[in-house]
Amino acid sequence: MNLHLIRQSRFVLAVLSTGAFFHLPGAEAQLIADATVDASLPQSNFGGLPQLQAGPQAKALLHFDLSKIPITGQDSVSKAYLKVFFNRVNTPPTVVTAGLVSPLWDEATVSWSSQPAALAGPLSQGEVTRPAVWVYFDVTQQVKDAAKLAAPSSMAFIVSAANTVFIDSKESTTTSHPAELEIVLAGPAGPQGAVGATGATGAVGATGTPGPTGTAGPVGATGPVGATGARGATGPVGPVGATGPAGATGPGITLSGSQVRDIETGTLTIPKYFLSCPSDMPKLVSGGCGFPFYSRALDAAPTVTYSGPDPLDSEHTWMCYGANSSVRSQTLRIYVLCAK
Repeated sequence: MNLHLIRQSRFVLAVLSTGAFFHLPGAEAQLIADATVDASLPQSNFGGLPQLQAGPQAKALLHFDLSKIPITGQDSVSKAYLKVFFNRVNTPPTVVTAGLVSPLWDEATVSWSSQPAALAGPLSQGEVTRPAVWVYFDVTQQVKDAAKLAAPSSMAFIVSAANTVFIDSKESTTTSHPAELEIVLAGPAGPQGAVGATGATGAVGATGTPGPTGTAGPVGATGPVGATGARGATGPVGPVGATGPAGATGPGITLSGSQVRDIETGTLTIPKYFLSCPSDMPKLVSGGCGFPFYSRALDAAPTVTYSGPDPLDSEHTWMCYGANSSVRSQTLRIYVLCAK
């Protein structure tokens, strides 16, 4: 099997394919559908999984709603970027591309055999150099082309990769970074912001020594400029927002081959734990592990160092290990989804 689900530690890194950091303001189109299509399982649907996959045998589909963005023609679009979070890359660095496809596909039924056709137009290219990284694809020309005749109500993209990569879907409950489409509209400049408060005046420097008395005596030197006043203290950081609810399980996986195991880990280093598919459902589709009963208010955070297919048996077994830095034993839950 080629589909694996990997749980990563929570952090966000926004980069271009060149490695430069930036923030893009603008209108954000809503992601309304995403799915993986896999050549090794051409009739199967994977629209409900928390991870998307792209690589030699798989592609990721993304569908955005543009109906609430006031696009009035191609001249109304200044810039557009497709923003994708890659939580794992098997062989970095690897080249990834994004292009337009027909939006007429259903997340709950699309498969490799029924995947939408690619549309004519440019492809946007980026590079994934490490896991847990945002990559921006410049799709300005694709959005402008779609807006030439009328305001588009939706747009769909397909993401391909030279080597296998994993992408957060909108159903992800771990790193939770679904793809985004940000569009900057051309228009008049906004009003100037308010002027910031003036800093405190520095102390007055000492007066220079007066020159000697006399008609032609020189003027005394000016005293030194006083030091700049101290900068005010930085305000406190706002609270962390609540975690969103878990998405519904998609229809493409039979759960009769699922396995769940809860383990008391103890503290400090967690040994490696394994969970294999049963003999009647031997093919590993996905898996994961975490600490579902961990209390943030009472304990230091336990962490998962690795969650993924067992390197020695990647077709049938999931492996998990990490560290528990709290003062008490924690329950590690490891699970697998399997298929025939």
